[in-house]
This record gives sequence, C-alpha cells and structure tokens, in this order.
Amino acid sequence: MFYRFLIFFIICLAVGSARAESVPHQNPMFGEFENAFRMDGFYAIDGWADRIATLMFTYSQPNSFFRLPGRRGLHVLRITGDTKGAKDMSMRREYNVQTGSRIAQWAVGLSQEVVFWSPGNFYFGAGIGPFVKEQKNDFLGSEWMAGERVFVGYSFGQFHAELAAQHFSDGHLNQLNNGMNSVGIAVGMSF
Repeated sequence: MFYRFLIFFIICLAVGSARAESVPHQNPMFGEFENAFRMDGFYAIDGWADRIATLMFTYSQPNSFFRLPGRRGLHVLRITGDTKGAKDMSMRREYNVQTGSRIAQWAVGLSQEVVFWSPGNFYFGAGIGPFVKEQKNDFLGSEWMAGERVFVGYSFGQFHAELAAQHFSDGHLNQLNNGMNSVGIAVGMSF
C-alpha cells in the first residue's frame, strides 16, 4: 500500500506547482492570505453506509478556475465505521456484504474547488478530485475513487466555517460501487 501512496504523491508533484497562483481579485475563501488548513467531519446519510464517519484534513492554496475564485487542495482522510446499521438489505444481499463489516482506513486526494457566488462574507461553491484509499471495502470496490463536494461557507477574517455535502464513488471501475453520500461541517484558518 505504501507504494500506491508514493506513486500518488509523485504524480501530484509532477502535475501541480506548490506555489499559489496570483488571482486578480480577492478570493472569498482566503481573504488576503495565501494558504489555509481545514478540518472536515462528515457522516454518511444514505441507507447503505449510514454508520460511516470521515475526518478530513486539508491544506489548500488559492487559485482561479476560468476566472472564478478557487482553491486547490491536498487531503488526508480517515474513514471509519461499520455496516451494522445498513438499512438496504437488498444491496447487502446483492453484493454479499456481511453485517458488521468494519471499515478503518486512510485515504489521500487532490481537489479543485470553485466559488460560484459570494455575497458579503458568504460563499457557495463545488469541487471535484481524485482520491486513493488503502484498500477495497464493502462500499467501493476500487482503491481509486472520485470525490465531489458542494459547500456553503462563511468567512470571518482569518477563519472560515462551511457546511458541505460530499460524495465518493469509484465510477463503477469495479462491480461493487455503492458510493458514499455524507454531510458535514468544516472549520479552517487562512495564513
């Protein structure tokens, strides 16, 4: 597994620069700052993965995407939970998943997020990016997955808070692709 993470980070270094790009206007997620740390807590809301929690740590930098203010992020996630509370018995039978299957694994990923509208200190946006996790599990049959996120945030000086909805899926790279939908909150600090 170590080699997958190593290859992923080498690709990340080759594809993107670590230097923040200058944007012609102030980015509502950063204000006057060029870096940010954020911590997100998500809890699964769908019937299949309803006892799964995700804790995500993010380092990000401001950029622009088609002249919209954005941020490029590097994420480290911890996904934990079980299938004891899974409500969808038909999916469990279809994929032969055992009740009480335990999940506890790390994942890393990249993202590009964009703000579409920012009235005052509020901002609304969405993002997408590739992620790789330690191993296959009962919800995603591949180590590779895509993460999509929509969010509403409020910036107060150097700090910001967000409400977000997150979806992880492996895009049917394997037969098993239940995906995981979750909602959560995030708090961050720009510097």
